[in-house]
Amino acid sequence: MRWLLIYFVVLLMASMADAARENEESVPEGCKVCRIDLDDFSGCWNNSLTHFTKNVEADLNQLVSSFIHFSRWKKVHDTEEDFKDAILEQTLTEYEALSEEDRGPLSAADFRLIFDVIFNRTRAIEPRFEDEIYLPTLVCPTPCGYADRMYVALFFVLVIAFFLAVIVFLVYLFLIHRKTDREGQFRTMRDNRCADLCAGF
Repeated sequence: MRWLLIYFVVLLMASMADAARENEESVPEGCKVCRIDLDDFSGCWNNSLTHFTKNVEADLNQLVSSFIHFSRWKKVHDTEEDFKDAILEQTLTEYEALSEEDRGPLSAADFRLIFDVIFNRTRAIEPRFEDEIYLPTLVCPTPCGYADRMYVALFFVLVIAFFLAVIVFLVYLFLIHRKTDREGQFRTMRDNRCADLCAGF
């Protein structure tokens, strides 16, 4: 019983450590919040600007790669379905619904201009990959649904572990009770035999 509990505690700690490690690895180095009034050295700003520039570069490439993969899917399934514009409209609608405090310095109109450029360039690039065997690499980030799935799975593991521990504990109590009953019966038989022997004398 004790070893079973220790095992599940170790399993829980290992799962939490793995989740923390995955989340840490998903955040590139250099992301810092610089203080205007305290940071005299420009290195902090250089690190942050480099970090966000690389993020934008990587995310734009992944976005365009997603559209290229989707274009191949349309060709394989012989369909003209396209949801670039629908995604843009939904994203801008959600952005406009945010409060002014939650919005950034860019307006929805600014984002529309930026995405129009991206989508136009994507449409110009897509024909280049129509006959290519290998498409651009498309990688989903590690935390993409990872944490939620991990905690849901961990919850079910803990529930199952709890019921297993209860079953093991009940079996343990049953065996102890049975052993006690046997010892009581043996002690009673021994006392009765001793009484019979003593009565014969």
